[in-house]
Amino acid sequence: MSKMKSFVKQFAALVTGDTATVQAEKNFRRAESALKTQIAKLEGETITKEDALENAKEHATAVLVNNGKPITDQYRTDYVANLVDADNAVKSAQKELDEHKNMIKFLQGKLAELNEEVDA
Repeated sequence: MSKMKSFVKQFAALVTGDTATVQAEKNFRRAESALKTQIAKLEGETITKEDALENAKEHATAVLVNNGKPITDQYRTDYVANLVDADNAVKSAQKELDEHKNMIKFLQGKLAELNEEVDA
């Protein structure tokens, strides 16, 4: 690789603007920063999603036993509807958590791909 004086390099950059390599390096830093920031944000939200799933499961368990109340003839239909609703809430919370974790894995993969070393 050829060498040049710092002054010459700075002067040439000032006259011609950033080279493609300099622009690529700046863009790389921005892309890497965006991915790292988003991954950190999503990882922080994972606990909230896990809590939501746990709460939905606990609610479904309580609904199964009708919150400890007698199931009267008048409320049997409501009991079944509540069971279905609680089960749907668990499935929804699980799906949301799974999609959330998949997004983190996707972004981590892209970050790894971005940082792969290749021959110049």
